[in-house]
Amino acid sequence: MTIEVGAGGGAPLIQLAPDLTYPSDKNGTSLYKTITGIDGSSGLVTALSLTGAFAVSAIALRNFTAETATIKLTVDGEEKWNDTYTIQAGTLYFIGGPVSTSGVYSDIVPCCKETFLLEIATTTDTDIEVNYVARPIIWD
Repeated sequence: MTIEVGAGGGAPLIQLAPDLTYPSDKNGTSLYKTITGIDGSSGLVTALSLTGAFAVSAIALRNFTAETATIKLTVDGEEKWNDTYTIQAGTLYFIGGPVSTSGVYSDIVPCCKETFLLEIATTTDTDIEVNYVARPIIWD
C-alpha cells in the first residue's frame, strides 16, 4: 500500500504558519486557549469562531449539566456536525483529549482554509467554557 503525503495525488500541502507567540500565548500551564461564559440556554450560539486557515487539534466543552444539547460544526461553509442528543455532565472532548465515556475522542486534526464555526445550544446551561488548541497553517 502506498500513501501519498503533501501535494502528491492532488492533496493540499499543509504547513504551520509563522506563529511567533505560540509558546507564550497559552494560559498558564494549560495548552488550551479558553472562552468562558457561553450561554447556550436560549438557542444555538457561537462557541468558537475562527477566520483564516487553522489546524484545530483540541476542543473541550466544560461545565455541562446532563441535559439535551445541540452541537453544530461548520468548516469552510460546509456543515460537518449537527446533532441533538443527551449529554453527560462535566467536560466533553470533541477533538483531542482522553478516551472516556464522557466525550467523543477524535484523533483527526480538522483543518479549515477560511472559517471554523462551532455552535451549541442547551436546555439550561448558561456558563459553558470552551477550551481549544488552534494553530495557524499555510494551505497550498
